[in-house]
Amino acid sequence: MHRDIKPDNILVNSKGFVKLTDFGITKQIDAEDSLAGTFVGTMNYMSPERMEGEKYTYEGDIWSLGIVLHELASGQYPYKETTGFLEMLEQIKYQDSPILPRGNFSDLLIDFIARCLKKESDQRDSVVSLLAHPWILKYS
Repeated sequence: MHRDIKPDNILVNSKGFVKLTDFGITKQIDAEDSLAGTFVGTMNYMSPERMEGEKYTYEGDIWSLGIVLHELASGQYPYKETTGFLEMLEQIKYQDSPILPRGNFSDLLIDFIARCLKKESDQRDSVVSLLAHPWILKYS
C-alpha cells in the first residue's frame, strides 16, 4: 500500500466496492470555469505541468488517473520515494512515463494507462476518448 493511502482514506461500501476518500483537491468545474488557480493537491499525483506551476486542467486529472491506475494494478507507486518536491518534479519531468510490464497485465490496460501518462498534456487522451477505449468498454 502506498504511504499516502491510509486505512482511513479507504472505504468499502455495502456491495464490497472500494471507495477512495482523499482527493487533495476537489472542485466542481464546468466548461466556463475550467481552471483552479490554487496550488493544492497530493504531490505524487500531480501532472508534470501542474508541478511546474501551471493552472489546474482536466488533462491534469487524466495524468492523476493514470498514476492511480498504475499504482492499483502494480501495488506500488511508479516513481521512487523522494525527499521533496524538487526531486519528485525532476523524476516526473525527466524520466520516461511509467509503463506496466507486458505479460503481467493485459495489453488493453497497459495502453489505457499509457494514454493517460503522456508527459505533454495536449497528447493525453480526452475523457471522451478514454471512455470509448476498449479496456473501459470491455467492463461496461
